[in-house]
This record gives sequence, C-alpha cells and structure tokens, in this order.
Amino acid sequence: MNSTNSTYNLTRLKAFVGDDPDVIANMVQVFLKSANDLIGQLIEGEAQHNTEKIYHAVHALKPSLDIFGIDDMHQPVRELEKLAQENTDVVLLEPLLQQLITRTQHFLKQLQVDFNT
Repeated sequence: MNSTNSTYNLTRLKAFVGDDPDVIANMVQVFLKSANDLIGQLIEGEAQHNTEKIYHAVHALKPSLDIFGIDDMHQPVRELEKLAQENTDVVLLEPLLQQLITRTQHFLKQLQVDFNT
C-alpha cells in the first residue's frame, strides 16, 4: 500500500489516524461502504431531479474525498454542493455529477485493488 498514487493520496489520512496499517485498512473499509451508498444516492437524486438528495450526498462525500487526497475534485465537488444547495436545475448539474460519480468510482476501484477488498 503506497501513501500516494495517481488516483489518491493517503498522506492526509495518515496525518489524521497515524501509520498503523490496520487502522488505515479499517478506514478504507468504512469509506468504501459509505461511498458506494452515497454514489447510489447521487444517481437516485439525478434520476429523481432531487437536488436536496444530491446536496446531502455531496456534502457527506466531500470530507472523505479531501482526506483521501482526491485533490482534482476539490473545486468541482464544492461547486456541485453549492449549486445543489441553491436548488439549481439538475440538468445543469449533470456534467459535475457525472464527473464526481466517474472519478469516485475509479478511486473506489483502485482502493479495492490496493487493499484487496
């Protein structure tokens, strides 16, 4: 398990929880479960044109993306959160939603490979 790779960076997570591989693996497991649920909520929110559901899912996902070093999503996730909170038409949110969903799914797959889950 590397601290960094092209998909994510564990430096912030290690600063938060320490270098214990078991603790890090546990944090990864917890995140994998919650992130998959949040991705499902984003997809549902998009299909239902429910900006409140989108907002809550993005808001919940945002700190994990930060702690796992998904820095390329820092600005897009905050923009999506703001637009959803402002009840912007979901059609206008779709490009950011798809970017977030695709990037997060890619990140989750890489975590699963790296942590043998």
